[in-house]
Amino acid sequence: MNLKNLISQSISQNFAAREKTLDLILDGAKSGEERARSRGARPVLRWVRRPVVLAATLAVVMVGSVITLIAQNALKTTNLQLTAVNQSGSTTVLPGDTVTLTVSTQSQKDFKKGVVGLTLDILYDDDVFEYDNETIDKEMSNPGKFVAATNEAEDGVITVLVYADDYQDESQPSLAYIEGGDIFSLTFTVNEDAEPGNYNFTVQDYKLADYTDDDSGFELVTVTPTPQPATVTVAGSTVISVDVTWGSMEFTYNVGDWDPDTHQYVGGGWTCDEDENKITVTNNSNIAIDVTCEYAKAQGYEWISGSFTVNGQSANFPFTLDKLEEGGTPDSRYVYLTLESEKPDDEIQGQVGTVTVSIDEHQPEQ
Repeated sequence: MNLKNLISQSISQNFAAREKTLDLILDGAKSGEERARSRGARPVLRWVRRPVVLAATLAVVMVGSVITLIAQNALKTTNLQLTAVNQSGSTTVLPGDTVTLTVSTQSQKDFKKGVVGLTLDILYDDDVFEYDNETIDKEMSNPGKFVAATNEAEDGVITVLVYADDYQDESQPSLAYIEGGDIFSLTFTVNEDAEPGNYNFTVQDYKLADYTDDDSGFELVTVTPTPQPATVTVAGSTVISVDVTWGSMEFTYNVGDWDPDTHQYVGGGWTCDEDENKITVTNNSNIAIDVTCEYAKAQGYEWISGSFTVNGQSANFPFTLDKLEEGGTPDSRYVYLTLESEKPDDEIQGQVGTVTVSIDEHQPEQ
């Protein structure tokens, strides 16, 4: 029994129309291979027509067994589920990301063994996504016996056929099946000029097949409910642009005034010229950023401490700078470094410490 032929005949009431659609897959396989080679991807799997098997199947049709082959069994049901994520497992994607659309079957009811074939159309926005290739999932029973073919019959529509290849010895049937789980995946690339927004991958014209209860052939299976679309959100490209300007960071220790009564210097400390201890951080990014400043003591100068103020207030790191809105003014903060220590015993010349400014993408609190 050739399941491929069953599906090609049973997909609609008009067998000739569906056969024409499946022929498009066959005719388009070569162009699909050429496309895949040009991208460096593996070729689309081609179907191989078997004239002898096909003739035998047609002979069965001629004697009336087609009613058995295409009978709808209302008791057998399953759910098709679609998921679409990028290489990080997120439904929020960026231009250039790879998006994997996975089709799975769940909650199969009253199947003889499991799904042994399906055909469906995947609808997508071809202005946003470029189709790459298909993959048969390795979790199914005996995946090596499954054949897959895809065809971009028209813009934004991919016709998919997955079926277990017919067994060679019908006296010892060994047809593979999908008991449940992932069936196949399609991969797409988000176009570099994709507009931000929400986009759906949708299924239409879908049919599944299972053994008949008496193992005499195959029958179509009701698919309920209608598969929900898989939605991905294309985000705008993240642009991080931050200006950090520095004062000279040159400090001088002022010993202060001598107090003859206490025999101590009063009012001394580290000083600098106006704004030479100032760091200005300006966010020109299209996302909010978090800013952290750290002071590290140089070896041998552990007795000198550094601290910060932000816009005249005690620093609480990280602080957040809002994204730059179109036509708006960039968000900025002024960070001032203060040094503190006892009076140096000797004259100091050289680097006493290091200031590091760290920039991170702001993560809103959940």
